[in-house]
Amino acid sequence: MADALRLARTDELGAVFALRARAFERGTPGEWAAFVEHDPWRDAGADLVAVADGQVVATLRLLARRIAGVDGDLRLAGIGAVASDPAVRGRGYIRRLLALAHERNRAAGYDLALLFTGSPWVYSGSAGFETLSAWWLDLDVQRAPAATCAWALAPVEPARHLPAMRQVYEQFGQGRPGYPVRGDAYWSHPARLSDPSWTRLALDQHGEVAAYLRVRLAADGPARIMECPYVTADAVLALVAELRQDRSLSTSTPSTLSGRLPHDHVLGRSGQWSMRGEVMAHPYTTAGARLIDVLRNPSHDRAVYWHADGF
Repeated sequence: MADALRLARTDELGAVFALRARAFERGTPGEWAAFVEHDPWRDAGADLVAVADGQVVATLRLLARRIAGVDGDLRLAGIGAVASDPAVRGRGYIRRLLALAHERNRAAGYDLALLFTGSPWVYSGSAGFETLSAWWLDLDVQRAPAATCAWALAPVEPARHLPAMRQVYEQFGQGRPGYPVRGDAYWSHPARLSDPSWTRLALDQHGEVAAYLRVRLAADGPARIMECPYVTADAVLALVAELRQDRSLSTSTPSTLSGRLPHDHVLGRSGQWSMRGEVMAHPYTTAGARLIDVLRNPSHDRAVYWHADGF
């Protein structure tokens, strides 16, 4: 049977999710399926597959997103869950799937594509991507300075706090090219009501949210800062202290917080900065190319694409 590259059929999705779990050696097919189910823009996304001898041998996920450009919001195509069966690696299936993805994205009117990877060399050259270096912070939690003001700290009650969190998120994102843009579909999605991350709010004397911190805790690695926007910088220091002292975390309390943050973030004053080339970009329009040029310049220290919006 000849090879085919196309959209995945509904009856092939089980094989798609099983391939991702096998190729990444992480998660179960059900967990990979849940990732798609929890995507607020799921209906605008797509699974592409390479099929050989009737079997799914490679796959990737196209995700519909928006991102802050230089002169307005842009349509972003996220490319994630790029996986191939170990038995067929080196035969060009992924390269051909990426070419199909670029063709579809251009036709659909996207401005650019982003892909996050620990192996950027795989996607440069013939895959059509260029590497962008992003600011990365490693923060020693025990050495983080104390807040100078008293803050009321509270765990998130999503049904109550999401509107205030949205306001902080959007205010922090003003004037930040490359910032993930979230609309009503994101903030009203049922997945927002069951966020598994460690998430806390800092409230000012009027009970208004001044900052929030989302952290993914993992037993097999450093804690990841999923997002940490604020309208008052001092409130963030109170949140880090809360994480450090949270007895409910027991031995899982992290000594280091790591993740992509904008270089002007208040936590950067106490952490170790580095640049990581884990972001791959491909422009489709002039506006998309212009944003990539801005993000390529490390002097633009306000840019960040949060881990919480990664793929």
